Amino acid sequence: MNQKGFFLLSQIIILSIILLTSSMIFTIFQLYARSQNTAAAHLTAVYFARREISISEGRLLAGEKNISDGILTDYFQEKNDFTFHIKTTLATSGVFKIITTTIYWQSSAIPTELILSKILYEN
Repeated sequence: MNQKGFFLLSQIIILSIILLTSSMIFTIFQLYARSQNTAAAHLTAVYFARREISISEGRLLAGEKNISDGILTDYFQEKNDFTFHIKTTLATSGVFKIITTTIYWQSSAIPTELILSKILYEN
């Protein structure tokens, strides 16, 4: 192999190493960004659940007459590139009223569910 061929071979090896390193850095960044999106989706779901429970609790404490056991709300909400399915139910057990909000969404092709409940005492 002459001097020129050896020089080109070393350039190809160096370029290959640089491309391999940059692809690894990009993959790590992509995994980090995906985990940040998953965390943001979870925080958004917690916010929606707390909001739904607060609204339902306010309606109960205000004495609205058209509230009965069963499904109070059932809708889809888009936020932060995620679609959340939000369902709020009311159940009565004696003097207790149980408000439960269930939120479904899909994060990184994995279906996820969050359930948040609050128990109210009614005298």
